[in-house]
Amino acid sequence: MGQFWCIVNLDKCQVESLAKMGETFHEGPLARIMLSPPPPIKLVPYFKPPPSSPSPFKARGIHGFPNEMVDEIFGHLDDYVDCIRLALTGRRYWNLARPHIRRAMTAHFASLSWAGDRLICVGDGNDVDDLPPALKTGEFTGVDLTSLQEEYKRAYKFFRPIEGLGRNALRLKIMGDLEKDMYKNRRKPLPYELSSSADIFMDCIPEDVGDDLLVLRNLSKHEFVRYSELPLDLVPVRQYLSQADVDLTWAALARICWSTDSGIAMSYDGDMHRGIWAGDRLDIVPIEELQEAGKVGEGEAAGWKDVSKAVARELTLILASLFDITLPSSSD
Repeated sequence: MGQFWCIVNLDKCQVESLAKMGETFHEGPLARIMLSPPPPIKLVPYFKPPPSSPSPFKARGIHGFPNEMVDEIFGHLDDYVDCIRLALTGRRYWNLARPHIRRAMTAHFASLSWAGDRLICVGDGNDVDDLPPALKTGEFTGVDLTSLQEEYKRAYKFFRPIEGLGRNALRLKIMGDLEKDMYKNRRKPLPYELSSSADIFMDCIPEDVGDDLLVLRNLSKHEFVRYSELPLDLVPVRQYLSQADVDLTWAALARICWSTDSGIAMSYDGDMHRGIWAGDRLDIVPIEELQEAGKVGEGEAAGWKDVSKAVARELTLILASLFDITLPSSSD
């Protein structure tokens, strides 16, 4: 009747454990994992330093270091919160920290993103020698995919499903990271001064892009799915407390499942357990990135195949079986 599943990022060596597919698909398990590339980070504002005046006292410690040495210290800080902490000790350090805050933020957000990585959702009924075509050559030959759940670390999940490219979720994460670091008494609200200063760093994240302007790309097969083609209104009401909104991550999950065992704990009679995208590289980007490669309009971008209708049809049948929806005969 069903098996337990695990979403695996084969490049970052991360996993997200699931229950039976019919018990977890409605939650949109991939919706809390960032599938979009990290955004370009803006520099924090520059503050003109006050005019220097001679002092009879010799500066001690780090205050006596030349700018080049302080810059070297910042260069060894990998945590962007550590960079911010040192930057806030003085205007001189703030200005020196600007590129390092951006560097550390960019690296941190890149570590959270699964964009462009090889993804597969493996059922625990999969045979050791049963690999999807994308993995039949290379380092996974002879590897038991079900064992990766024990070897890999847990994926980072955002607190709530990601909207758009996840940029608002990243802003909230910055606020949470600074709140955790600067004000550890969580029983009280964040002081206004800290909340206001956090805005400076949250503003480093550019504005988000609406869902309707996004596409899911299969970078391995050069195929893409438009958000606007998904069966967004098929499920009329929220039937589960944990139910998420249908988005491109649902389409991705529907195509990356792989197992020898056909059990998915739902009445869908398609080959969901033999996902044709299993092990492929995926990401979610604005459709304009495809437009830059070629004219999109109603057709296809140069070198890319629009599989939106086929994926929407598959997802419609999966959702109909999951939520017990009767479809018109023309939709079957």
